Amino acid sequence: MSNDLTRVKDAAALQLAIQQNARSIEVQGVIDDLTSLKLPAGTNLCGVNDQAELRFKEGQPGLMLSADHRVADLRLVTDETQIAVGLADDADDLGTLDLGNIRTLGRFHLEASRAKRGHLKLDRIHVERADARIAAHRPAGFGVEVLLGGLTVLKCVERQGKPLDIGSPQSFRRQQGASAARQRRVHLRRRVHSGRCGHGHGSGADPAWRHD
Repeated sequence: MSNDLTRVKDAAALQLAIQQNARSIEVQGVIDDLTSLKLPAGTNLCGVNDQAELRFKEGQPGLMLSADHRVADLRLVTDETQIAVGLADDADDLGTLDLGNIRTLGRFHLEASRAKRGHLKLDRIHVERADARIAAHRPAGFGVEVLLGGLTVLKCVERQGKPLDIGSPQSFRRQQGASAARQRRVHLRRRVHSGRCGHGHGSGADPAWRHD
């Protein structure tokens, strides 16, 4: 794996950098017409500035994470019902997933059913619009199902994290709250503050999965 920084400006260059397991990828400008992307473990993906944007084809999921990533300073656009940022969930150890200053049009959904360990850092996550009402998978506990939110972290959450910015009064949708759940134990909270919606937290977490 190369230690060099790779800067990309179009879909072909981005896909090539991922295929070549580039260590660090910088996105410059808007890249559109993308099919779903899966980051190899250890690859970092960041925008050059606030104008960096990844736009995915209609009906396509967006960016799927593996393990040990820093993803920051990006806007990701999918259909509102698709997952704009998700987890491939094919690793036992997620390492550190450090996600900051990310804006999505589409769902932000991290679900870890396989991973036994991982450290999740979330900072300034903004879901502009998302609709999870048709999502087939709904975690259940105590005889009830949880309707997934536009921002969902599913596995376990050790403690309440930093506020997560979910939409705005103009774009808020009925199912766009933040949700966090654990198998057999579900704790969902949504609140509105300062004109913005959302943050959820869970309890009874597995200590091997940490959330900052």
